[in-house]
Amino acid sequence: MESKYLLENETIISQSKNASIVLTNIRVLHTIKGTGNINVHSIFLEKISATQIQYKSYPILLLLLVFCGCAGIYFIVEKGMEMAQLGFGAAGLFFLTYFLTLKRVMLITSDGGTKISFQTRGMRKEAISNFIHDIEKAQNDRFNKTRISLKKNS
Repeated sequence: MESKYLLENETIISQSKNASIVLTNIRVLHTIKGTGNINVHSIFLEKISATQIQYKSYPILLLLLVFCGCAGIYFIVEKGMEMAQLGFGAAGLFFLTYFLTLKRVMLITSDGGTKISFQTRGMRKEAISNFIHDIEKAQNDRFNKTRISLKKNS
């Protein structure tokens, strides 16, 4: 992230390799660059209500897998091997497709309803845990600084 986009007294704590996710001492920014456009989502640390890891999947593929597997078993018993191979082949394709489309996603939710969601493909579990810890530590530091400045002013 370029320093010209930082707010006053804002410093970068952590960021992804491609800088699409940036954690600063003030906010979390998610930048999505598309063809000819750019989307930026920002949540101030005070407004973060939850951070979680989710797995996104398509359970319909598992239902189709079970259906095709059962059809394959039925065809072995009733019709013969050629039709059974078709059922088992389709079940195998649904099995493969299900696991290829399974995604691990980090979700950062604000108390105002805004969500930052991004895939964690290529990130180790330790790096994900560290990022969540960094967010919580930055929130705590910001809270403590605000509390201290309020005490000084009163």
